[in-house]
Amino acid sequence: MMRIKASHTHTVAATHCPVTFSPERLTSPGLFLEDHMAESDQNQSGQAPAANGLARRRKIFAVLAGALAVAALGYFLHARSRVSTDDAQVDGHIYTISPRVPGYVTEVLVKDNELVEKDQPLLRLDPVEYEVALADAVAGLSSLEEDSASAGQDVQSAQSESALAQLDLNRNRELLKSQSVSQSAFDQAKTKADTARAKLLAAQAKLEAIGSGKASTKSSKILAQKAKVRQASLNLEYTTILAPARGYVTRKAVERGYMVSRGQPIMTIVPLDPGEVWITANFKETQLTNVRPGQKVDIEVDAYPGVDLKGTVDSVMAGSGASFSLFPPENAAGNYVKVVQRVPVKITIDTKGAKDGDIPPLRVGMSAYPTIHIR
Repeated sequence: MMRIKASHTHTVAATHCPVTFSPERLTSPGLFLEDHMAESDQNQSGQAPAANGLARRRKIFAVLAGALAVAALGYFLHARSRVSTDDAQVDGHIYTISPRVPGYVTEVLVKDNELVEKDQPLLRLDPVEYEVALADAVAGLSSLEEDSASAGQDVQSAQSESALAQLDLNRNRELLKSQSVSQSAFDQAKTKADTARAKLLAAQAKLEAIGSGKASTKSSKILAQKAKVRQASLNLEYTTILAPARGYVTRKAVERGYMVSRGQPIMTIVPLDPGEVWITANFKETQLTNVRPGQKVDIEVDAYPGVDLKGTVDSVMAGSGASFSLFPPENAAGNYVKVVQRVPVKITIDTKGAKDGDIPPLRVGMSAYPTIHIR
């Protein structure tokens, strides 16, 4: 529909654009029809760009939908081939240092967080008491060895006396047959031979008890004394406490002048070399379906953002963490609530081919984020 207003200049209001008519065109039907057709052409030319814009938007939407579908498929395939967890931390060997003998601390040779080498002295105890014990054990062994030598000489002497007495007895026995000697002389010879034989047996028994005889056993005195000497020597060595491995001193709880007892924890040594630490990752039991030793792992450590470490699955623990806790679950008693269990997985850090500085220093307990490639 059109609304026509007559004036000096007349305007036709259409749906899309106005058309201005002069008074002469209003009085001429042919001219008015031409103007109306021109107006329709203008309306159609205005609708064409709108249709083109709608088609363009539909194409863009289709492209975006396709890209999202491809991205979703890629993420699905990526997620299926990997499992990861943020319940993981750096783990390693922790050596608790404790004295093997009690004593008075005379020297502390290290301080907290100091790097020590294997077999480096950490502290020393007063050795005087153990030096005295060693000297006493050595003296006792020397005394037994002297007694052993004396007993050997006694055996040789008793053997000579016994042989001589036996020879005299045999001679008197032959003379007694021919009545060349009296019965009393034969009896004296026999008594002398028996006495020499008894002395020989006593000397041999003494020698065997000391431990130098042919029938010596582990319970003999000389072997027992040798063991005492060995133990006293070890106790003296134990007064100097050595580092069991290369690492850092932590939790030092001893100073000069302390009196320490056997087995008392006094400090800790923690090795931090890349080959001495690993990642303990507590995966959900539902994530372990395809986890196997030897699979490759990508490791991220919270302390070093942007640093990607490589690792390998070493082993999977034989039970869940809850099973080895101080109070393991007793599902047979009381109400049962099913909880997804977590199982520790040991992941070693790959150091083969790594250069110095490629692997940053890892501290025990640092948080990590491992991702296992299960396919």
